[in-house]
Amino acid sequence: MSKKKLAGIIGACITAIIVIVAIATHPPTSRYDLIIVSTAGGSVITPGEGIFAYEADAVVALVAQPDGGYRFVNWTGEVSSIADVNATQTSINMDDSYSITADFARGQLIRNWYDLDAIRDNLGASYRLMNDLDSTTAGYMELASETANAGRGW
Repeated sequence: MSKKKLAGIIGACITAIIVIVAIATHPPTSRYDLIIVSTAGGSVITPGEGIFAYEADAVVALVAQPDGGYRFVNWTGEVSSIADVNATQTSINMDDSYSITADFARGQLIRNWYDLDAIRDNLGASYRLMNDLDSTTAGYMELASETANAGRGW
């Protein structure tokens, strides 16, 4: 074998070793796509709506904002890595690519006796009862107990 061929083979081996060392010390970074959309009645203000690329294991803040007369319902789609699918402000861990939707609906939420009482001010709206109302629910004593309304109750 000629010295020129041998030098070429040695040079190729050294180049291969340099490439292997470079990859081992600086492995390629995984990137994942996050596709975000929303239904009518609101928008995603953080990070926005569209397609975004993130490094593996990035934690991305999600903030949904309903329009007037609407309420945030939940996050749907590929939601396994979302911290709280029912919260308007939450986060997602980017351990894969995801497509998620912020869902909004018309109407007001009724969580206590005060919310129920407020229906009289907007009879044309839509409402959603979020939990049972009983004597332990906020506003009971003032609005629904036997002593409320000058002793006339609800």
